[in-house]
Amino acid sequence: MMNTIFPTFLFAYLVTTSWAYYGTKAQTDPSCPAFFTSFGDSCYRFFGEVLPWGEAEAHCRQYFSPVGTQGHLVSIHSDAENAFIYELWRSSKIVPSSVSGSYNRFDSVWTGLNDISVEGNYQWSDNSPVRYKMWAGQEPNGSNEKDDCIHMMDIHGQGIPGAWNDIDCGHNGGLPFICKLKMTKY
Repeated sequence: MMNTIFPTFLFAYLVTTSWAYYGTKAQTDPSCPAFFTSFGDSCYRFFGEVLPWGEAEAHCRQYFSPVGTQGHLVSIHSDAENAFIYELWRSSKIVPSSVSGSYNRFDSVWTGLNDISVEGNYQWSDNSPVRYKMWAGQEPNGSNEKDDCIHMMDIHGQGIPGAWNDIDCGHNGGLPFICKLKMTKY
């Protein structure tokens, strides 16, 4: 029994007590739904289930904050938030990126950024303004006209941890994802 409970408590402790880059502390907030972690004015949750981008967005929309805002795939608006998202995801990973291949479920996670409607016109799925971007070198490259969805990467030896790339929205059956609930209205 202890062997199954301890890892769960250890994970919760590490996420809620870890300091994200730039000194902003992640914390459990009683106003966040169960299993969500607060940062700034939002609540976040990592889902390890591998889904295509559209299904991941639909999954996030099933959640609502106490102020009535609907969940979406994560939108990122600062270096500090990007670092927090990266640490939340990284602390949840099962296999290190040095063991895995290119753009798979162990080294990538969906964000809400996409250019599905108009090629090159990036939008967050929560309709918040796009003012911050953390593209990996040479990205977005649009090497495939289906590269409409953005994922955060942690690929060993290939750029900055937490950098973004555009890929096909159904990439290899999908990726894990992070949902975000705003605790204030936009």
